[in-house]
Amino acid sequence: MKKIFTKVALAALMVSAPLMAGNYSFETSSLFGIEGGYSTLDIYSTDKQGDVTKTFANLGLKIGAETENFRVFLDGHGYLIDSYRDAYSYGATLDYKFNFSQKADFFLGIGAGEVNMKPKNQAYSPMVEYYVGGEGGFDFHSSDNIDFQAGVRVIHIEKFNNILTGFVAIVFKWQMDD
Repeated sequence: MKKIFTKVALAALMVSAPLMAGNYSFETSSLFGIEGGYSTLDIYSTDKQGDVTKTFANLGLKIGAETENFRVFLDGHGYLIDSYRDAYSYGATLDYKFNFSQKADFFLGIGAGEVNMKPKNQAYSPMVEYYVGGEGGFDFHSSDNIDFQAGVRVIHIEKFNNILTGFVAIVFKWQMDD
Protein backbone atom coordinates (compact mmCIF):
# COMPACT_ATOMS: atom_id res chain seq x y z
CA MET A 1 0.00 0.00 0.00
CA LYS A 2 2.90 2.34 0.75
CA LYS A 3 4.12 1.94 -2.84
CA ILE A 4 0.73 3.01 -4.21
CA PHE A 5 0.68 6.21 -2.14
CA THR A 6 4.27 6.94 -3.15
CA LYS A 7 3.27 6.67 -6.82
CA VAL A 8 0.25 8.95 -6.31
CA ALA A 9 2.37 11.53 -4.44
CA LEU A 10 5.04 11.43 -7.15
CA ALA A 11 2.43 11.93 -9.89
CA ALA A 12 0.90 14.87 -7.98
CA LEU A 13 4.32 16.49 -7.56
CA MET A 14 5.10 16.08 -11.25
CA VAL A 15 1.81 17.72 -12.21
CA SER A 16 2.28 20.61 -9.75
CA ALA A 17 6.02 21.22 -10.35
CA PRO A 18 5.48 23.82 -13.12
CA LEU A 19 3.45 25.89 -10.66
CA MET A 20 6.46 26.22 -8.38
CA ALA A 21 8.84 27.31 -11.15
CA GLY A 22 7.88 30.98 -11.39
CA ASN A 23 6.25 33.87 -9.66
CA TYR A 24 2.64 33.30 -10.66
CA SER A 25 -0.50 34.89 -9.34
CA PHE A 26 -3.67 32.89 -9.70
CA GLU A 27 -7.31 33.74 -9.78
CA THR A 28 -8.71 31.12 -7.44
CA SER A 29 -12.26 30.05 -6.73
CA SER A 30 -13.67 28.14 -3.78
CA LEU A 31 -15.92 25.21 -4.66
CA PHE A 32 -18.79 23.26 -3.15
CA GLY A 33 -20.40 20.39 -5.05
CA ILE A 34 -23.23 17.90 -4.78
CA GLU A 35 -22.83 14.70 -6.77
CA GLY A 36 -24.96 11.72 -7.69
CA GLY A 37 -24.01 8.64 -9.60
CA TYR A 38 -24.41 5.01 -10.42
CA SER A 39 -21.65 2.48 -9.68
CA THR A 40 -20.56 -1.10 -10.19
CA LEU A 41 -18.45 -3.05 -7.71
CA ASP A 42 -16.59 -6.30 -8.45
CA ILE A 43 -16.43 -8.59 -5.42
CA TYR A 44 -14.03 -11.49 -5.70
CA SER A 45 -15.12 -14.54 -3.75
CA THR A 46 -13.15 -17.56 -2.62
CA ASP A 47 -16.23 -19.62 -1.80
CA LYS A 48 -18.52 -21.62 -4.12
CA GLN A 49 -20.63 -18.58 -5.03
CA GLY A 50 -17.95 -17.18 -7.31
CA ASP A 51 -17.34 -13.57 -8.20
CA VAL A 52 -20.18 -11.05 -7.91
CA THR A 53 -20.78 -7.69 -9.58
CA LYS A 54 -23.08 -5.30 -7.72
CA THR A 55 -24.67 -2.15 -9.12
CA PHE A 56 -25.86 0.66 -6.86
CA ALA A 57 -26.45 4.40 -6.49
CA ASN A 58 -24.27 6.84 -4.62
CA LEU A 59 -24.43 10.42 -3.35
CA GLY A 60 -21.51 12.68 -2.57
CA LEU A 61 -20.42 16.08 -1.30
CA LYS A 62 -17.18 17.80 -2.25
CA ILE A 63 -15.37 20.99 -1.27
CA GLY A 64 -12.32 22.42 -2.93
CA ALA A 65 -10.57 25.16 -4.83
CA GLU A 66 -9.53 25.76 -8.41
CA THR A 67 -7.33 27.91 -10.59
CA GLU A 68 -7.63 28.25 -14.34
CA ASN A 69 -6.09 24.81 -15.01
CA PHE A 70 -6.03 22.91 -11.69
CA ARG A 71 -8.65 21.85 -9.18
CA VAL A 72 -8.48 19.99 -5.87
CA PHE A 73 -11.45 18.42 -4.06
CA LEU A 74 -11.92 16.80 -0.67
CA ASP A 75 -14.91 14.53 -1.12
CA GLY A 76 -17.11 12.01 0.61
CA HIS A 77 -19.54 9.51 -0.94
CA GLY A 78 -22.26 7.32 0.52
CA TYR A 79 -23.07 4.14 -1.38
CA LEU A 80 -26.52 2.50 -1.36
CA ILE A 81 -25.54 -1.18 -1.60
CA ASP A 82 -28.25 -3.70 -0.67
CA SER A 83 -26.00 -6.16 1.23
CA TYR A 84 -24.19 -3.47 3.27
CA ARG A 85 -25.45 -1.60 6.31
CA ASP A 86 -22.97 1.24 5.80
CA ALA A 87 -20.77 1.91 2.79
CA TYR A 88 -18.92 5.17 2.28
CA SER A 89 -15.65 6.64 1.08
CA TYR A 90 -13.73 9.83 1.59
CA GLY A 91 -10.60 11.16 -0.04
CA ALA A 92 -8.98 13.82 -2.17
CA THR A 93 -8.77 14.39 -5.93
CA LEU A 94 -6.43 16.55 -8.02
CA ASP A 95 -7.76 17.44 -11.48
CA TYR A 96 -6.12 19.08 -14.49
CA LYS A 97 -8.59 20.99 -16.68
CA PHE A 98 -8.20 21.31 -20.44
CA ASN A 99 -9.98 24.60 -21.23
CA PHE A 100 -11.04 24.21 -24.85
CA SER A 101 -14.00 26.61 -24.73
CA GLN A 102 -15.57 29.37 -22.63
CA LYS A 103 -18.61 27.16 -22.07
CA ALA A 104 -16.92 23.85 -21.19
CA ASP A 105 -13.69 22.10 -20.23
CA PHE A 106 -12.42 18.53 -20.09
CA PHE A 107 -10.77 17.26 -16.90
CA LEU A 108 -8.55 14.34 -15.88
CA GLY A 109 -7.64 13.62 -12.29
CA ILE A 110 -6.05 11.32 -9.75
CA GLY A 111 -7.32 10.55 -6.27
CA ALA A 112 -6.74 8.57 -3.11
CA GLY A 113 -8.68 7.90 0.08
CA GLU A 114 -10.39 5.31 2.22
CA VAL A 115 -13.46 3.08 1.75
CA ASN A 116 -15.47 1.75 4.73
CA MET A 117 -18.06 -1.01 4.32
CA LYS A 118 -20.08 -2.80 7.00
CA PRO A 119 -22.04 -5.87 5.77
CA LYS A 120 -25.61 -6.46 6.95
CA ASN A 121 -24.64 -10.08 7.67
CA GLN A 122 -22.81 -9.94 11.00
CA ALA A 123 -20.85 -13.10 10.08
CA TYR A 124 -18.64 -10.88 7.90
CA SER A 125 -16.36 -8.30 9.45
CA PRO A 126 -16.37 -4.62 8.42
CA MET A 127 -13.89 -3.68 5.74
CA VAL A 128 -11.68 -0.58 5.76
CA GLU A 129 -9.42 -0.29 2.72
CA TYR A 130 -7.39 2.45 1.06
CA TYR A 131 -8.01 3.25 -2.57
CA VAL A 132 -6.32 5.01 -5.48
CA GLY A 133 -8.04 5.99 -8.67
CA GLY A 134 -8.67 8.37 -11.49
CA GLU A 135 -11.46 10.34 -13.06
CA GLY A 136 -12.30 12.17 -16.25
CA GLY A 137 -15.18 14.14 -17.62
CA PHE A 138 -16.55 17.49 -18.68
CA ASP A 139 -17.46 20.69 -16.84
CA PHE A 140 -20.21 22.76 -18.42
CA HIS A 141 -20.14 26.41 -17.28
CA SER A 142 -23.74 27.59 -16.97
CA SER A 143 -22.61 30.86 -15.32
CA ASP A 144 -19.57 32.33 -13.58
CA ASN A 145 -20.76 30.72 -10.33
CA ILE A 146 -22.23 27.35 -11.37
CA ASP A 147 -20.75 24.39 -13.24
CA PHE A 148 -22.40 21.11 -14.16
CA GLN A 149 -20.12 18.06 -14.30
CA ALA A 150 -20.53 14.74 -16.04
CA GLY A 151 -17.81 12.16 -15.66
CA VAL A 152 -16.47 8.71 -14.88
CA ARG A 153 -14.43 7.68 -11.84
CA VAL A 154 -12.54 4.44 -11.20
CA ILE A 155 -11.23 3.63 -7.75
CA HIS A 156 -9.12 0.55 -7.14
CA ILE A 157 -9.59 -1.32 -3.87
CA GLU A 158 -7.30 -4.29 -3.38
CA LYS A 159 -9.97 -6.53 -1.81
CA PHE A 160 -12.69 -5.83 -4.41
CA ASN A 161 -10.74 -4.70 -7.46
CA ASN A 162 -12.62 -1.64 -8.79
CA ILE A 163 -15.59 0.60 -8.21
CA LEU A 164 -16.55 2.20 -11.53
CA THR A 165 -18.86 5.23 -11.20
CA GLY A 166 -20.64 7.40 -13.73
CA PHE A 167 -21.57 10.70 -12.07
CA VAL A 168 -23.16 14.10 -12.52
CA ALA A 169 -22.65 17.03 -10.17
CA ILE A 170 -23.51 20.64 -9.66
CA VAL A 171 -20.57 22.74 -8.44
CA PHE A 172 -20.99 26.20 -6.92
CA LYS A 173 -18.02 28.59 -7.26
CA TRP A 174 -17.22 31.84 -5.48
CA GLN A 175 -14.28 34.19 -4.91
CA MET A 176 -13.22 34.40 -1.29
CA ASP A 177 -10.49 37.01 -1.72
CA ASP A 178 -12.47 39.75 -3.51
